[in-house]
Amino acid sequence: MKDSNASQSDLSISPEEYACILKSDLTSFIEASFYELYPGKRLDLAPHIEVVATKLEAVRRGEIKRLIINLPPRHLKWHCVSVAFVAWMLGHDPAKHVICASYGQDLADELASACQRVMRSTLYRTLFGDVLGGRQAVNDFETVLGGRRLAASVGGALTGRGADIIILDDPHKGDEALSEASRNTTHSWFENTLLSRLNDKAQGAIIIVMQRLHLEDLVGHLLKKGDWDVLRLPAIAEDEECHLIEGPLGRRFFRRRRGDALHPERESAESLAAIKRSVSVLSFASQYQQSPTSLEQIRARDAELDRRRSEAYEAGDWLTFGRLWHCRWTGTPEDEISDEQAMAAYDEYQAIAERLLDEY
Repeated sequence: MKDSNASQSDLSISPEEYACILKSDLTSFIEASFYELYPGKRLDLAPHIEVVATKLEAVRRGEIKRLIINLPPRHLKWHCVSVAFVAWMLGHDPAKHVICASYGQDLADELASACQRVMRSTLYRTLFGDVLGGRQAVNDFETVLGGRRLAASVGGALTGRGADIIILDDPHKGDEALSEASRNTTHSWFENTLLSRLNDKAQGAIIIVMQRLHLEDLVGHLLKKGDWDVLRLPAIAEDEECHLIEGPLGRRFFRRRRGDALHPERESAESLAAIKRSVSVLSFASQYQQSPTSLEQIRARDAELDRRRSEAYEAGDWLTFGRLWHCRWTGTPEDEISDEQAMAAYDEYQAIAERLLDEY
């Protein structure tokens, strides 16, 4: 779909029917609100967005109280959660109080401004009426029924402020997540300040949406201590996946086979392979695969591959040697390397070895 108007004509529905869909289906609202904010851009509505929307709708219905969403960079997580979902939820229940926090106040304010612009749009007011009212500061605005959306930074003071839903969008800033002191500061603020802001500890909801950055980032820390509903969507599927999608047309499933790209129209398997070659193993495992590892784990894996490769070389098993050499230097799982690739890797190794001998 190229724009919201095209959506109506393509489906041959009336404006009233289209409005009903936008009010009842978060995925459709995510798409329509995207075009309200970025009319000159194109949105490829990928299945993973529908999966995210299904989880968020379950939060609004009270079926999920603690939700973690781990997505790779540039997969629309900010717009889906902190902008579209909050606007849509306040349209349905303007009495809700929401706290949205991010690693910095500038980012928190940017997301709040986008949410406010959606709620001021003609499309939104057609769906829900004039919901905004009272205080209209970008970082703290009210609704006509006394609901609020507060934008805060991680580490900031929240004294006297309560929320029915707390959204934590990218709690760590890039390289700062590599610092143990910085991570501990975030963990402490979450546990000692943010958690206490829930109006109802039993019924209130918390959503954390972020790309993984470290084994001991906030998600890693929380998964050791509590029961969370986790939606982990790696850029490249590591195993068979099956995710529920619920919408106006009923229930269906988003299935991924091992090796499938999450959004191939935007980032193909080939482009992800190029990214994988250009960044560190640690960065790709964390930010793209949502499966952080440590240098110690990488070194242990590489040492084991080297040991097995030496055994294969001594035994003259060039197929196994090539497979292990390819696995060692590209990070490709062994069972995804074909015999042709293994022999090509062995030939490449031989060429490199011969060149090194000539140089010496």
